[in-house]
Amino acid sequence: MIWPRNITKFKMEQVIGNFNIFILNKINILNRIGGIKVNNKIFDVTSNNLSSTLYGTDEDNNNKIFSIDSNGKLILSPLLTINVEASNLDIRNLNVTRDNAIITANDLDIRSLDGNQDSIQIYNKSYVEDFDSGTIVALGTRTFLTKDTSNYSKNIYLVRNTGGVAVTVTLQIAPSNTESYFVNSGSQFDLIVGGATIFNPSNTLKYARIKVSALLFGSVTVNYFGQS
Repeated sequence: MIWPRNITKFKMEQVIGNFNIFILNKINILNRIGGIKVNNKIFDVTSNNLSSTLYGTDEDNNNKIFSIDSNGKLILSPLLTINVEASNLDIRNLNVTRDNAIITANDLDIRSLDGNQDSIQIYNKSYVEDFDSGTIVALGTRTFLTKDTSNYSKNIYLVRNTGGVAVTVTLQIAPSNTESYFVNSGSQFDLIVGGATIFNPSNTLKYARIKVSALLFGSVTVNYFGQS
């Protein structure tokens, strides 16, 4: 009897931890009249015939092919970055030369920090901005962008005179958003046509705003910037 020439697969199984690993290798089958004989060598010496496939089984006993990175190292997770959610996370001591952790939290409660082993770096600061513009009637006064500045460590107003006459600009502050509580913070500033000025409230009473007065019809734009 003559056996047809073909290539079949030889299966080796080894249990490692919780993974069943299968290595499938191609081997040659020699054809002989009256029977069949396997090569003495398990692997064929021809490089084109050599290949391996590494499998693992998941919790549902499904076979999964292992992947490798560009350096030929096994990737044991399909994700290079793993998100972890925990209410009481206890891990090994972190090493600054190899570890990097970014923590986002609204109410972070951790142990007391120790200057000998702990350090904190601010990853991102909250930042807000706002804009307003308008006209001021002759002999009139108008206020712009009343803001609660208590949430931010830096508060800046930028005022531009976009009208055809000079205007008078004043920074006002108050402990409450009530008209009668607002007082001038610093001196009034005469802003010429096309001019711009910056107000940086150094004395804050929680609320701040810009007051603009004009002898003739004028107009301004006001930008607000707050940073925590």
